[in-house]
Amino acid sequence: MPPMSPKPNPPQLLPLPLLAALFAVTAWGLTAPITKVAVTTLDPLAVAVLRTVLAGIVTVPLALVLGLRLPSRREHWLFLCLSACCGFVLFPLLFSLGLRWTTAARGVLILAAMPVLTGLYVALIDRRRPSGRWAVGCMLALAGEALLILARGGGQAGEGQLLGDALVVLSALAASFGYVAGGKLQQQGYSPWATTLWGVGLATPFVAPILLFVGFDARPGASALLGWGSTIYLALVSTVIAYVAWYWALGKGGIARMATIQFLQPVTGVIVAVLWLGEAFTATMLAASVAIVAGVVIVQRR
Repeated sequence: MPPMSPKPNPPQLLPLPLLAALFAVTAWGLTAPITKVAVTTLDPLAVAVLRTVLAGIVTVPLALVLGLRLPSRREHWLFLCLSACCGFVLFPLLFSLGLRWTTAARGVLILAAMPVLTGLYVALIDRRRPSGRWAVGCMLALAGEALLILARGGGQAGEGQLLGDALVVLSALAASFGYVAGGKLQQQGYSPWATTLWGVGLATPFVAPILLFVGFDARPGASALLGWGSTIYLALVSTVIAYVAWYWALGKGGIARMATIQFLQPVTGVIVAVLWLGEAFTATMLAASVAIVAGVVIVQRR
């Protein structure tokens, strides 16, 4: 009797952790263009505050349902407060105000250097002497940032664009420090889910009073529905759903494997900014983006 021929292997389905990671990175890549739409439609301060407040309405009940407890140690409280302040108070405020004066494409590229900024914070806090290759990658990425910010053009020139770029840089510095604080908290055994959900919850009462001093009417000629829809996206998708999907992907698919997918984030944001918002992507921005991404790759490998 002739041997039976082996059955062909069925096509492998795309792993769910990879899909979750791709969703999170795509959602974050869209954050800058959608923030640009929101702040050109509504008051940028209202957008920034509503992003955290609307998210807080969801995250606090979710944390309670999941049984995630607040920290019990004073040191954990310190890291959680730092993470909340930097990631969910300073970052949305500075980033939303910055995109009022600069383009979404430039904002995306500035944020692309955040892994380098995070690494710098860690090196300073832990008093580590970085390797030569790490230093080269860091300098390359920061040189790209300098080229991007100091070169005028790209749709909005002048002091307004410089102010917007500076605010986005400050937002990146704040968010990176928040990541370090959250990372230190996780190293000490506190859940990253609890860090995110309770971080948003703690930030909400601090920024909510600002809503008393801002307007919610859409600017003349702008669509209120588009502005509110963009703001809700920032609050629920960028701040809550994407974070949950990302942490789940890291837990199921492995940090090392999933982390490389983050390199798609600036690509997604720039493509959407150029095709959807009609923003210019100049040769200078291309050179800066190559330097930033190359520097980040070198730093991540080290």
